[in-house]
Amino acid sequence: MNAAPAQPSIADRLRDVVVSLRGELDISRHVFRDGPAYVVRDPVTFATHRFDPQDYRILAALRQDSTLSQTYSQLVAHGVLTDDDEEDFYALILELHQRSLLSLPVNDADTLFQRFERKRRAEHLSKVLGVFFLRVPLINPDQFLARTLPLFRWLFTTPAFIAWILLATAAGFVAFSRFDELSAPVLTMLDGNNVYMLFAALLGLKVIHEFGHAYACRSFGGRVPEMGVFLVLFTPLAYVDATDSWTFTKTRRRAIVTLGGVYFESIIGAIAVFVWAATDASTLNTLAYQVVVLATVTTTLFNLNPLLRYDAYYLVSDLAGVPNLRARCQEAVAGLFKRVLFGLKRSADGEPMPLHPGLTTFGLAQISYRVVLMITISTVLVMKFGGAGLIMAILLNTLTLGKSAIKLVRYLISSEEIAPVRVRAILTTAAATAGLTAGVLLLPVPWPINARGVVSFESVSTLRAPQRGVLTALPVRQGQTLSLGSPIAMLRNPELETRQHTLLAEHALANSRRTLAATYSPSEAAKTQLASRQTASQLEDVGVHLASLAVTAPADGRVLDLLVRKTGLSLEQGEPIAIYGSGSPEAVFHIRAAEFESLQISINDTVVCRSPVFPGRDIIGVVAYIGRTGTRTVASSTAHLAPGGLVPLNAATGHAADPYFELRLRLAPDDAELAGSELHARFPSRPHTTASLLDRRIRRFLNRMKEGSGT
Repeated sequence: MNAAPAQPSIADRLRDVVVSLRGELDISRHVFRDGPAYVVRDPVTFATHRFDPQDYRILAALRQDSTLSQTYSQLVAHGVLTDDDEEDFYALILELHQRSLLSLPVNDADTLFQRFERKRRAEHLSKVLGVFFLRVPLINPDQFLARTLPLFRWLFTTPAFIAWILLATAAGFVAFSRFDELSAPVLTMLDGNNVYMLFAALLGLKVIHEFGHAYACRSFGGRVPEMGVFLVLFTPLAYVDATDSWTFTKTRRRAIVTLGGVYFESIIGAIAVFVWAATDASTLNTLAYQVVVLATVTTTLFNLNPLLRYDAYYLVSDLAGVPNLRARCQEAVAGLFKRVLFGLKRSADGEPMPLHPGLTTFGLAQISYRVVLMITISTVLVMKFGGAGLIMAILLNTLTLGKSAIKLVRYLISSEEIAPVRVRAILTTAAATAGLTAGVLLLPVPWPINARGVVSFESVSTLRAPQRGVLTALPVRQGQTLSLGSPIAMLRNPELETRQHTLLAEHALANSRRTLAATYSPSEAAKTQLASRQTASQLEDVGVHLASLAVTAPADGRVLDLLVRKTGLSLEQGEPIAIYGSGSPEAVFHIRAAEFESLQISINDTVVCRSPVFPGRDIIGVVAYIGRTGTRTVASSTAHLAPGGLVPLNAATGHAADPYFELRLRLAPDDAELAGSELHARFPSRPHTTASLLDRRIRRFLNRMKEGSGT
């Protein structure tokens, strides 16, 4: 049997091929710390590629009128390459082809099919993950930016930068001098209607942020062809395509474009500091405060965080002279693991596997931060969407980790690079994966219990209409402090009043008859005297009923809530009028049974609470009561003070969705003015493993599903 013919080498297959770089590529020369380099930007994929001067001379030599063999001979003749560089030359051509910088008429069915399969899988994965991270192009803002550029170009001048420094310094001084007031309301930003205002402020700031990038890019001659919406966990954020800034040859200009968004955002934030400091509690004051927090905290956590692919990342990449910094860092981390875990010293082509301490450190930090970010996103999904969020979080983590796991398994099984140490690599990877999983799931972590409460009183009663009547007066207001016997409501009952007038007339007539009968008949006088006494008794009863129509304070205390708001209403006997609190002020908290199990608190322990009403004030409570029995029923007094519930409620029944335990804190007398106000407190708990928390969440979700289906 004849042996199969040998496959021609890549050089043999490509010698007579004619190729050239794609015409739409943008190429610019840059000077980095390690010398000049050429950056090629692909306007289709938005990818950038860096080449040293020698590689760029090879790129520039590619012509449509020359075959690759002719191009190679010319490069050898000009001293750019040597006769021994032929294989490296064609390897570079293949690399350019893989980066989609040129096209090669190479008939390699296996390679093409593998590339097609990878692309198809990537498209499927991107469609699924696109539910969480969706990019929607909207408009081409370039012409609008060109027309309005004269209004903003001056912001990118040196005098404007100096003015910005002075503005930021002044705002920082104001913020530092009132730091306690500035930091206190952070926990209440999501209370009530504040969340809608916060959402609007976030959208507005991010639009301004993106216009900062756009105007900076346009100021230096770049184009901004696209502006749209980026949906992150269904939250819309603006974006612009300012990648044209990579064609700028000056690092300073590229840096200005990169930081242009933060620059615009910081100007708005600094102005908001002065607005917040100059206004009293109001909608404008709350909005200004939210802008300050968003322009500082969110900017620091995201845009100025080089571990995420936002502004600071691109700035670090540019200043370090490392385009595609993330990919280079991942390669460095992978190289470290191969050396440490697998014992590899050389790569697949036999070259020594270098160590890059800087890239490796940065890569490890990126990976760690991504893990924390995925955990945070999963938590937000669960908190925001409940059971559906739990499913989405599991799906998101499975898809994200599954993609990396599949690549790792394929590498361990089929890569020629680790062929000599394949068994060690598989065993080491399995052990490391098991250890990491166990560490994440079984490591005890303290999870404080965040609870909502309401300020109440030691004794809370519902004052009701003692008789049927019409409300004629309501001389008190909600929150008013009263003393014993102070009037709260006045009612009038015309029937009782008519009855009283009738009895008065009858009593007067009976007295007259008694007087007259005493003059002629002692027996008749006795009868009339009995009738007079009966009428007097009835009159006394009616008087008592009429007197009770005045509803008064049963003790020194405070009106917690008025259940009727206007006079003239007809009230039936027993109909509620007001909620009244007396005794010492206290805070009532409801803690779900699943969290109560791990609660670490005792009677007389001190707890610090915060209220949206007085965000800068520490409300100190002392534990006075800890419930011993869980319940789903919400007391009427608590339901009146916190209609939305202190724990999630079942809308159909009004009861708590899960059993809860009640916890009461004794407050200072001065805290009585907060009666009816919502409180927030963080209670200590025993450490729990992530596995136990996940198990508890899943069980709770399944139980609710069963309750909903009636099984």
